[in-house]
Amino acid sequence: MKGFKNFLFVLLLFSFFSPNLWSKGRVRKVKGKKVLLVFKKESPSKGDIYYLYDQKGRRRGAIKIKKVKGKRAFAYLLKGKARKKWVAKKRRHRRRHKSHVNQTANQGMALPKRYRWGVLLGGKVNSMQVSFASTSEELKMNAFNPAVYGLFDYNLTKSFNLRTLLGWEDFQLSGDPLTACGNVACETKISYLSGVGLGRYMITSGQVQLWVGLGFNILMPLSKQSNVISEIQVTTALSLATGLDLNFSDIQLPFQVMYGIYPAKDGISANFISLALGINF
Repeated sequence: MKGFKNFLFVLLLFSFFSPNLWSKGRVRKVKGKKVLLVFKKESPSKGDIYYLYDQKGRRRGAIKIKKVKGKRAFAYLLKGKARKKWVAKKRRHRRRHKSHVNQTANQGMALPKRYRWGVLLGGKVNSMQVSFASTSEELKMNAFNPAVYGLFDYNLTKSFNLRTLLGWEDFQLSGDPLTACGNVACETKISYLSGVGLGRYMITSGQVQLWVGLGFNILMPLSKQSNVISEIQVTTALSLATGLDLNFSDIQLPFQVMYGIYPAKDGISANFISLALGINF
């Protein structure tokens, strides 16, 4: 008697986990790839996909509902096999990944390139303030100087980008005659080979990308002439930048504004504001 009870318990347990319990459809008739199903409670819809399971609970095939009449459904076999009395369970809809949803929403929009290269043209408003200790004179100068750069952008992630610039720029300023300058016009004329490393955070994505960034500039003098600065050597600067990139199918139009400060030394302080517009490929 005890063994019979155990047998009933195992049978009920097997029935609970069997597809026969949670599947409402059953195969009534099969003719080629045409399958007739009957349902007790579940109401299938045209286009629904069902998996077929044999008596041992193994998945053996898949069918698609073509027509529904009351509790009967006419389907055709997509793959596998179909046999009479097999059980049909409706396929669950998988939750689409967020990136796939975003890709569908932006269908037709070109994915961002891993890297780009191009050219930037613009200029810098250079300002310099000098305090001459020997004569107690003060000098302030500012001027707009042209600049041209080669440009390379590399996307580290979707939101972070590394921009490197290598180019030529002028630092040419002139002021009033002072005793410290030999009673002639105070002048500084320097041409630099300039390199810039700029880390950028992309605020927006899409066709118009707004960004902010922090950069490090290094300037190596190519030619120099000055009666203001006694020693001209390699110069560095820290800079803050912002701008936008306009993305098209094959090209990008970058625009940026940068503010930088040169290290103060021997009573000389200088800064700059640069504007540049270019093209990226």
